[in-house]
Amino acid sequence: MPETYVNPAMWDEKFDSFSNKERYDFVMETLQQPLTPKFVEELDLGFCIGEVLDELNTNNLVENALELIQKFKYHQSELYKEEYPFFDYFLVEYYLFQKEPEKLEEALSRFKIDPEKGIEPLLSIMDMLIYYGYIDTLQNLIDQTYLVVRDSEEIIGGAQYDFAQIIFHNLVNKIYNQTNNGSHVDWNFINSEISKYGYDHKKMRDISDKHLMSPIQGGEEFEKNFRNNRIEIFESLMWSFCIYMYTEKNMNFICSANLWNGIITFLEGPKSKHNKKQPAEIYFDISKHSLEHYISGLYGGIMSLRQAKAIAILWGLTYFYDFLISKKLISNSIFNKAKRSIEYVKNAYIQTYQRSLWKYNFVHRWKIPDSISYEEFESEAKIFAESIKIQIPLNCEPENDFGEL
Repeated sequence: MPETYVNPAMWDEKFDSFSNKERYDFVMETLQQPLTPKFVEELDLGFCIGEVLDELNTNNLVENALELIQKFKYHQSELYKEEYPFFDYFLVEYYLFQKEPEKLEEALSRFKIDPEKGIEPLLSIMDMLIYYGYIDTLQNLIDQTYLVVRDSEEIIGGAQYDFAQIIFHNLVNKIYNQTNNGSHVDWNFINSEISKYGYDHKKMRDISDKHLMSPIQGGEEFEKNFRNNRIEIFESLMWSFCIYMYTEKNMNFICSANLWNGIITFLEGPKSKHNKKQPAEIYFDISKHSLEHYISGLYGGIMSLRQAKAIAILWGLTYFYDFLISKKLISNSIFNKAKRSIEYVKNAYIQTYQRSLWKYNFVHRWKIPDSISYEEFESEAKIFAESIKIQIPLNCEPENDFGEL
C-alpha cells in the first residue's frame, strides 16, 4: 500500500495542497484502502470527509455527496457511527425531498440509538418531519429518544421540552378531532400519555373547554381583550389558527403551532418596546425590512441548522395573514401590506438561495394558501423541485490561502 495511506502527515499535506475536485477524488480513493485504526484516528479522517461533504453540499453536487456518504458508511462503518450526525442530516433532507420513507428510517436510525451525539441536528430534523407531515415517524423518533434526552447530563438547554411540546400539540389535535366528531374523549388515556412528558391533563381539559369549540372572531370584544388581556387572547388565537389550518389546509396542530411560535416571536420583536395596549391593527402591521431582518437572523450562515425553520415561518406567514383576514381581525390595508412584504422577502430568498430550494420543498406539500393562485403556487413549486439540478462543478485549482498579492 502506498505510504500516503499509512503516514497521516503525508496524507494531510497532500489533502491541504489539493483543489476541491482533487480532495474529493483523494478521499474517495482513501476510503477504499485497508486503513489501520491508528491511521484513521491520527488523521481525523471523519473531519476531512466532512469538509469534502460540505463543499459538495454548497455546490449542490447531490449525487457525489450521496456516493461519498455511502462509501464512508460501507468502508469505515465504526467511524461513521461516531461522525454520523452531519452525514445523516444530509440524507434526511434528501430522502424527505425524494419521498423515500424506508431510506429515511435508516438515516434516522443512528439518531435513535445515540441522540446525545446529534442533538442539534436532531432538533432540526424534528422540525423538518413536522413541516413534511411525517407525524408517525416523528412520534416514533420521540418515543425512542425522549428519556435519553431528558436524563442526559451532556445536553444543555432543555431540549426535552421541545419533544414534550410536540406530543402535547398532537394530543390536543386528537382531542379536537374526537370532540368535533362527537366522540368520547378518553381522558384517562390522555392523562397517562401527557404525564410522561411533565404536563398536567387539567391544562388540556382547560384548552378543550375554552378554545377548541369556539374559534375566535373579530369585533369589539376581541379588540378589547387584545388590548387588555394579551396573554389569554394569544392562547385563543393560537388554537384558532391551529383549527383553521387543520380544517382548511389539513395541517396537523404540531405544524401550525410550530409556525405560530416563530411568527409571534417575529411580531413581538419590533413591538416589544411599544405600548402593550396597542390595537391588533398596529400589532399585526409588518414591514418588509423588519421581516427580512428577522428571517435572515433565523436563517443564519451556511452551517446553520435553522434554515428550514426560517423558510417555514416565512412561507407560513401567508397562511397566518389569510387566517387573520378570514376572521376579520385585521383590515384589508394591513393584509395587503403584509402580503407585499412577505412576497418581497420570499422572492429575495428564491433568488439568493437558488441551489438550496429543494431542501425546503415542504412548503409545497402544504395546501395552497387562499391568497395565492393555483398557477402561482405550482410555478413556484416547480422552481423549488428543479433547484436540485442547479450545480457548480468543484474547483480544479488549489486555493491560495494568502490570496492574490
